[in-house]
Amino acid sequence: YYAGVGYFLLDEKQTDASKTWFIKGIEAAGGSAGSYYNMGYYFKNIKELDSALFFFKKALQLNPYNIYIASDYAS
Repeated sequence: YYAGVGYFLLDEKQTDASKTWFIKGIEAAGGSAGSYYNMGYYFKNIKELDSALFFFKKALQLNPYNIYIASDYAS
């Protein structure tokens, strides 16, 4: 739910609001790999690549076999 709202708001160029929803997603999911991936995607989208790499790496630590996370981390 939180990620869906976050992605929608990101598509609508409402970056501050989307960040809030991605953070809520991390809190609600207890820091799951998917929630950290979503936050990494947010930062990649707004061109804050150091922050994106931080969250992608965190997601990969939790789920090292996820090809989507690995692909975004590599690019």
